[in-house]
Order: sequence, then C-alpha cells, then structure tokens
Amino acid sequence: MIVVLGVVNLFLGAFMTYLYLTQVRNIDPRKDSKYKRKK
Repeated sequence: MIVVLGVVNLFLGAFMTYLYLTQVRNIDPRKDSKYKRKK
C-alpha cells in the first residue's frame, strides 16, 4: 500500500511539473508579442 502511494505521489509530482512547464512556455513574452502584432 505504501509503495502504491509513493508511485502515485511521484506521478502527480511529474504531472504537476509538466503542467507548470507548459504554462511557462505559453506565457512566453515573445509569443505574446507576436500574437499582439497579428491582432
């Protein structure tokens, strides 16, 4: 049971890190400026 919780904890940690990195890429200022120029 403890091993299962440990694996789930590591999976959630990796998933949260993936979401965080994805958000940082989307908030890239250069991409944001390009979108503003298109508009």
